[in-house]
Amino acid sequence: MDRATLIRRAFHLTSPVWLIWYWMPPDSWIGVKKEYVLLFFLCGALLIEAARLITGRRIVGLRDYEQDRMSAYAWGSLGLALGLLFFPGQLVIPTFWGMAWIDPLCGYARRRGRYPQYPVLAYLGLWLAVSLAVVPLAPYRTAPIGGLNLVLLGLVATALAIAAERPNLKYVDDDFLMFVVPLLALAGLMLL
Repeated sequence: MDRATLIRRAFHLTSPVWLIWYWMPPDSWIGVKKEYVLLFFLCGALLIEAARLITGRRIVGLRDYEQDRMSAYAWGSLGLALGLLFFPGQLVIPTFWGMAWIDPLCGYARRRGRYPQYPVLAYLGLWLAVSLAVVPLAPYRTAPIGGLNLVLLGLVATALAIAAERPNLKYVDDDFLMFVVPLLALAGLMLL
């Protein structure tokens, strides 16, 4: 496995650390509303991405096709910011974690001839486990979902995330789609 692949996988697997958002008090630890802290980090990431695209600099870990378009990192940051700002934690936490850990598994499963079976089973299991074990621990903006609703939402999230990961679109990365597509559908279902 080459260095760029290791960097991408490490970034994916560690990205759920940003879900610390749900454990931060509303005024953050520095006396600033946490929404402003989030927007500060998002703007910083997007400015770095814009500078990269304008200057043509190569960043280790990017795929070749990302050199002249918005990177997966930027798309993932944008999606997570939208999720954190506008959607409830009980949907964001397992759905983001699913994108972060299952997207790398999809490539591995394809190479082994186990796609989509492995990713589907892993995503559903992870979504349910995170919903049951992590979401109840988050004190802010979350309320656990239980019973049949949890399983139904997990099945919908799984189907949509794996379907959103499959196409290789030129302008929108699967890191964004694997998170936002299920999140929108789950939020709609929650309204029903």
